[in-house]
Amino acid sequence: MNLVVYLVLWVAIGLFAGVVANWIFGAGAWRSYVVDLLIGVVGAVAAAYFLLNALFGMNTILSAFSIVMAILGASTCLFISGLIRKAWKNK
Repeated sequence: MNLVVYLVLWVAIGLFAGVVANWIFGAGAWRSYVVDLLIGVVGAVAAAYFLLNALFGMNTILSAFSIVMAILGASTCLFISGLIRKAWKNK
């Protein structure tokens, strides 16, 4: 598979995972929603693509396990960004 197509599919999966993670954690304003989705994409791509390849040697895109890993990665990144936002506001 072409690398560009591969990355586009991972970003699409990451966007889906970001929407699911954002739905789990909830969003405040529109700007926060967009930022949360971008953070979700980063977390999903990092968790699903890099961790699946590094830990399990999986090279698949549309498997149930990769989508679950993407949602977990997006949720983790959104949780960490929420902690950072709260710490930043309390300064």
